[in-house]
Amino acid sequence: MSYKIVEFENAEVVVILESWLTPNRKQAYWPPPTDCLSYTRMLRKCQDADDTWETYPIARIFYETDTAEEDT
Repeated sequence: MSYKIVEFENAEVVVILESWLTPNRKQAYWPPPTDCLSYTRMLRKCQDADDTWETYPIARIFYETDTAEEDT
């Protein structure tokens, strides 16, 4: 699974899964409000977006990687 660091149009920068992007890569699905731990679990388990998630416009994609591990 590929991870992306994206900037939403509201200037918020986040990590998302590639599968959370819309096909045109101009919007991303975002889960309902949740705590940081739940969000991290969604990323690690590669949870797919569902119909309860809203889409938000993306200003740009900063970085792409195939691993969620930190570089050391």
